[in-house]
Amino acid sequence: QKEEYSVVFFSSFSFLRKCSSIWQEQDVWVRLHEAKGKVILEPSGGSQPQFESAKDDYQDTIRSTGNCVLFAVFRGKMSEGVSFNDDFARCVICIGIPYPSSYDRAIKAKREYNNEQRKLRRKDLLSGPEWYAQQAYRAVAQALGRCIRHAADYGTIVLLDSRYCDDSQYHAGTTCAAHS
Repeated sequence: QKEEYSVVFFSSFSFLRKCSSIWQEQDVWVRLHEAKGKVILEPSGGSQPQFESAKDDYQDTIRSTGNCVLFAVFRGKMSEGVSFNDDFARCVICIGIPYPSSYDRAIKAKREYNNEQRKLRRKDLLSGPEWYAQQAYRAVAQALGRCIRHAADYGTIVLLDSRYCDDSQYHAGTTCAAHS
């Protein structure tokens, strides 16, 4: 039996719910279950016991069958602070780039503050857009870190968004499949 264990990160809980809802209406959900055996969703806004139950269900399924996929969210509990080392995440798939909500008042204020400080010649501070992008890529780095937890660990990382290819500072010297 081929073992398949993956963690898929979505940019938000609403996007995760939308995708899973559409996939359940179509045959995608059936095919996911056929390929992965079990599909587990990170609970949104759930309590600690709900989170622990989903995490334990994922890990128990990996131990017993070796086939499972976990759908989680960037900045969610599964993406930060959970160690999916060794066989618990041989593949991490990142769907989208998790930019913080541009409508959030704190985010707007921070971007404006950084821009004003840069105008005052504080070059040690990122500009508003640079800070905003850094927040997104920091969340991606946290999610990717679920896959490789120590020097002997290994895994496959898949970034599903062509914007990863568009910013040369993040992929200098590499070939992007989206542009091949």
